[in-house]
Amino acid sequence: MAVPSVVIGLLLSVLSSLIGFTAQSLQRHAQNAKKKSQLLNIGGVILGLLPGPTDMVSFQFAPQSLLAPVGTLSLVLNLVVAPRLHGDEVTRRDAVSTVCIVLGTALCLVYGAHGSGDDEAAAVDEMGPASGVFVWYCVAVATLCSALGAFLASLRGDAGGSKVEAAANALLAGVLASTTVVAGKCVGDALATKEILRIVGAVVPLVMLAPTHLYSLNRGMGRCSSVIFMPLNLSSSLIANVSTGFLLYKDQPESLPHFAAGLVLILAGVLGLTSASKNTAKSE
Repeated sequence: MAVPSVVIGLLLSVLSSLIGFTAQSLQRHAQNAKKKSQLLNIGGVILGLLPGPTDMVSFQFAPQSLLAPVGTLSLVLNLVVAPRLHGDEVTRRDAVSTVCIVLGTALCLVYGAHGSGDDEAAAVDEMGPASGVFVWYCVAVATLCSALGAFLASLRGDAGGSKVEAAANALLAGVLASTTVVAGKCVGDALATKEILRIVGAVVPLVMLAPTHLYSLNRGMGRCSSVIFMPLNLSSSLIANVSTGFLLYKDQPESLPHFAAGLVLILAGVLGLTSASKNTAKSE
């Protein structure tokens, strides 16, 4: 009896989530253990490259709206594992806030944009965003990332672990993740033209953004509580992707009320995490 394609997709999605969770846990442990291990840290970064391709394969077997929420499984696992593995303290507010983010993310992904719903969006998908809008997007992203990077650089000599640093680092990583997606789409559009100069011009930003994104993730996992950083990073990535899809590609949610409810839950979770009274307890 053949295995249904949906089941295969779900299993691949769960595998991707487990790989991502393991990669982040390795990075966190390697940078906070009594004896730091650069090799283990690099291994975690390399392992973190696998979830993306695994997700792409899983989406060939089942709808993305069904599989994408499975990615929040890593947050639930982290709540259970973080206290024992990393020494990160989990308060009741942390747990409730994370559940809000998980539910909000699921709502946004299920009821978000699943394709081009009108002629304008279809035209944008085919031709790419308007050049003027794209330029302003690049300026805004560069300004935001530069400001966040400068702020995080100013904290280099601090011990790390504050809620403000975790929020700034998570926002930077989320924005970089979204811009990497945009850069990937630009590479696809450039490849379709078969113009060498345009292809090179599209590949260069991607080559610069991808390592920067990996570094920001690695930094956040090493300096901040995973209980705080991981949900904030997921939230910022989702909101950045939603904003980018709306501004550049005219994406519209399938159900605005459900989508708005998801955003409210995510916002409540983010506020809960960033206003929590207790921070991480470092491993001894």
